[in-house]
Amino acid sequence: MRALRQRAGTKLPRQRADTQGDTFPDMLKLESNMAYRLSLLNFLVNKATARIYGAGGLSTHQWKVMSVLNTYEPMTALDIAQWVTLDKAAISRAIQLLLRQGLVERSLRANDARMVDVRMTREGRRVCADVGGKLAALQAALLQDVTEEQERTLFEVLKRVESKVRSLPSQ
Repeated sequence: MRALRQRAGTKLPRQRADTQGDTFPDMLKLESNMAYRLSLLNFLVNKATARIYGAGGLSTHQWKVMSVLNTYEPMTALDIAQWVTLDKAAISRAIQLLLRQGLVERSLRANDARMVDVRMTREGRRVCADVGGKLAALQAALLQDVTEEQERTLFEVLKRVESKVRSLPSQ
């Protein structure tokens, strides 16, 4: 944990010496707090990936939309919302910017003219392939010291935890 924080450029304070009578559950201490560790990892990975798609002229929101379209196009903005952690307004703004950049196009759905599909243009697919290749290289570098079995386990655990969280009652 110390190495993670030091690499993030944060100097760590000394741990409290007096921990007698400490009633804070061990699982909630920073080193073993899943929410904290995932949040920190998310911040660090997002910072590294933002440099890559930013260099490709994309914002985080634009990249999220493009990565979904790369797999599932054509899609409506409402369909995209099911795959990204963005509200409808943010998705709409991202699509508008992608339209202006010539990376996506819209068209009325043939069987339902009330629906507008979004799909990538040839240039959008080129940018997506370029940025995606660089992101894949980053992921490979981050996981280079992880065995294939550990990688499969990591993604299986993430999938299970995500499923559990999604099944929690909404507040």
